[in-house]
Amino acid sequence: MSKTDDRIPIVKGITMTPMGEVSIDPALDERLCDLAIEMQGPDDLPVDVEHVVAALILASREAKVPEDYELKPRDRSLKAILRPHIRTIFQRYGGRVCEEEDLQEEE
Repeated sequence: MSKTDDRIPIVKGITMTPMGEVSIDPALDERLCDLAIEMQGPDDLPVDVEHVVAALILASREAKVPEDYELKPRDRSLKAILRPHIRTIFQRYGGRVCEEEDLQEEE
């Protein structure tokens, strides 16, 4: 089994390894940025691309977003699915999305 076979599909163009390493197709960059901007509005949270990707992963784990879904920044149903996850990221974790450097700083 190759390393590619171990990847967990999140949505079209975003995959994650079992170790939590996320790969994003560069073609999604603009859509993810647009979606982050769209998600900032209602709660006045400083949402960025990392928050959107984390929310997509959380929604994917709950099977709320199909793995073949193609990101559309203005999709109201997607925003409704992601909004509670983004709020959770800010309420529970202060908006921090865990990275290796964060873990090393805490030791």
